[in-house]
Amino acid sequence: MKAVIRTVLLPLTVVLTGSMAPALAQLAARGVELPADYSTFQPPPVGGTYVDSVFGTTVKRISNALAMPNADIGGNLTWVEDEYSTMSPFNSDNSKILLVHQSYFGLYDGTGFYIRDLPLEIGASSEPRWSRKDNRTIYYVHGNQFKTYDISTGAMNIVHTFSEYSAISGMGESDISFDGDHFVFAGDSRYVFEYRIGTDTKSPVFDTGGTAFDSIYITPKNNVIVAWIQSGTARSTGQELFDANMNFLRQVGRADGHKDVTLDTNGDEVLVWTNSNDPQPICNNGIVKIRLADGTQTCLATFDWSLAVHISAPDNSGFVYVETYAPSNPAPSASGWVAYTNELLQIKLDGSQVLRLAHHRSRPFQSNTYNWQPKMSTSRDGSRVVYSSDYDLQTIDGYTAQYGDTYLIVVGGPSTAAPPPAPPSNPPPTPAPTATSVVRYEQDNAAVQLTGTWFPNNGAFNSGGSAILAMDQGSQAKFTFTGTGVQWIGHRDPWSGIAQVYLDGALKGTIDTYSANTQAQAVVYSVSGLSNASHSLAIAVAGTNNASSSGAWVWVDAFDVSITSSATAAAPAIVYTGSAGSNSISVTYSAPGGYQSLDVVNILINTVLDGRQACYLAYSRPSNALYIVADNGDSTEISGKVMDGTGVVGNSQCTVALAGSSATGAGNTLTLALNVSFSSSFGGNKVVYAAARDTAQNNSGWQTVGVRSVPTMPATFPNPVVVTPASGNSLTQTVTVSYQDQSSATNLQTVWALINSAIDGRAACYIAYYRPGNQLYLYPDNGDGTQAGSIALTGNNTISNSQCTVSAQGASVTASGNTLTLTLPVTFKTAFAGFKGVWLAAQTLAAQTSPWQALAAWSVPGN
Repeated sequence: MKAVIRTVLLPLTVVLTGSMAPALAQLAARGVELPADYSTFQPPPVGGTYVDSVFGTTVKRISNALAMPNADIGGNLTWVEDEYSTMSPFNSDNSKILLVHQSYFGLYDGTGFYIRDLPLEIGASSEPRWSRKDNRTIYYVHGNQFKTYDISTGAMNIVHTFSEYSAISGMGESDISFDGDHFVFAGDSRYVFEYRIGTDTKSPVFDTGGTAFDSIYITPKNNVIVAWIQSGTARSTGQELFDANMNFLRQVGRADGHKDVTLDTNGDEVLVWTNSNDPQPICNNGIVKIRLADGTQTCLATFDWSLAVHISAPDNSGFVYVETYAPSNPAPSASGWVAYTNELLQIKLDGSQVLRLAHHRSRPFQSNTYNWQPKMSTSRDGSRVVYSSDYDLQTIDGYTAQYGDTYLIVVGGPSTAAPPPAPPSNPPPTPAPTATSVVRYEQDNAAVQLTGTWFPNNGAFNSGGSAILAMDQGSQAKFTFTGTGVQWIGHRDPWSGIAQVYLDGALKGTIDTYSANTQAQAVVYSVSGLSNASHSLAIAVAGTNNASSSGAWVWVDAFDVSITSSATAAAPAIVYTGSAGSNSISVTYSAPGGYQSLDVVNILINTVLDGRQACYLAYSRPSNALYIVADNGDSTEISGKVMDGTGVVGNSQCTVALAGSSATGAGNTLTLALNVSFSSSFGGNKVVYAAARDTAQNNSGWQTVGVRSVPTMPATFPNPVVVTPASGNSLTQTVTVSYQDQSSATNLQTVWALINSAIDGRAACYIAYYRPGNQLYLYPDNGDGTQAGSIALTGNNTISNSQCTVSAQGASVTASGNTLTLTLPVTFKTAFAGFKGVWLAAQTLAAQTSPWQALAAWSVPGN
């Protein structure tokens, strides 16, 4: 019987939510601390977390380099890391992260979920820096050009061309100024100057005269530090401070060393620096704070001479992050393992405390003398850090020598960020209850309309054995299609150039198709999450190329269209009834061909659509048997029993007593009523999913049909409390949602409500309320929080996307004790019809974030 039933359980996508609570350091005392299982420890899969065995900090893995395609040279990546400690990889609201994918950059959301690669023009030496004035603009250098890239539209623009130099650079370590309006550059690695964005002006130039220097930094108040290679007290040695006009002010350090700049708690500009190279140190191998106004030094901490460090400073947070690393690679059991070896630390600027966050577990391996260094880097508000580590997997698992991946720690602490438009967690989207297929259209299909001059190429390496290419500016290929997604299949090689991509007439990006290595049938552009309607994708040839390319050719080989079909007319309809505190769960399935046409029906109860650690049941109508899936979610591991009113079926999450359970058919409907009891360890707000398949193989797909509060509910804060109404069947709903903080509602910063068939911000009615500013945000159809619009909850303001409209008229916000209650009039669009769950989440001012909680399920009518 197992061989038969294994084919009827509906497939699930494995979901790793990776939700993280802030992880405050647990240890402030000095002393040697040894990491457990140092030579055997395996980090979790990407998206997973673990708790540091010594310090109790939660660490999340956010990359898996060896499984990620290398978009530049083909094959897979060897390492994914943050660029360096002194520039923040986080944008201002921590909703996006930039990481280096060897020779180029990848874009991640604030939870560490990989989104896409940046254009290859923004290479590893381009020094991309997040704007401080919005959350979508990246500044970068390209030869002698200073440019911007918009992560939302893909637009790339030149801010200023410094034609007097062949190249400009921030020397790899400098970030944007605190006011978001100044950069410091070195022209041709010699001429140092400040550039002001707002006025497009360049300061007087300081000519280093060919004297070797290592780095340049712009300070919080727009002064400049030049760090010379030579140590000493004479001019052009140590570290020197200049004003905004590049006038010399004073020497602030006798030697260079790893460092960062920030503001002290009293507003003073300070340089925090390791003095390991100082010929006259005030403390040995110390972390030293230097007040730039007069050069006064204060020792904050000291380390053994065997340890090196990197330093990363947030904005005026009263502390810096310091990571130690031991080039000698001692074993924890050896005498060389001293206090603070290979640790991630938070050090207060008044020198009063060193908090120990975690062991980073990275170590050198053969030729890997740099990548293994963690280079911990902080967000601007100091609430989170990323670091890279190899976890010695070269030795443990035989990984390549240069291997490294990136990890995230949410530390918490005060946040000065704008309302975060990103969700508190962003797992991979669960499947919608529809079937998606991909159809390829070749370049010569009638749906592709050409203008300008295009040339054929009949190489066997092309899709279908042919492609077209053009290099004249204004030549265009416009593809009209119906579907929910599309990919442009092209060709990348050393002679390829630049094109603009337009979706439905709107510019989506400028794409450089150049590659040093030939890539046939390459996915050049991809978009998903579109409405299932007619769209157009246009590729416009720019007639230009980057300096590395020998041509400006743009290829069109084919287009892949994602076509989403609704469940067939014969697919069953589903109705759920059940209530908290009751053992009764009832699901009614309606089959147009009569209930006898039903083959297998499913019920799955879990926090997300995931068969692992779930109450996952299947009823076979022909055999009148109820089956349950094992804890691991493997549909081949099931147990069951004929529903004869005796016995039970169960797993670690739930038990169904067949006494009091029934399956009753009449006409077109089959009602499965189950007497279910839940394990106390399974407590929490759960979603009830249902699905059905008939004997003709028509499949309803998974439907979000209800919610269930399973006692005992965990007592955590912040905590979503309730959604009213908990169920409904109307295009217009006045929705009331409540959230709690542990002590006061005024501690809550942002609360979310997500209405969709799964925890997926795309094509959703996805709402965020920012309490300090009384602003209501509605996410766009693509789920990108950087594009979220907002309204004040006053007057007759409204805000809409393709799923819903939310009105300020009739809305209210009340804070009573520790509870925040939000009432919103919501009108759904008929195109959003179907079963929808309602998930809530909340975040405090201290960046403590709840997991998503399912608290309601509605049916949105189609008319």
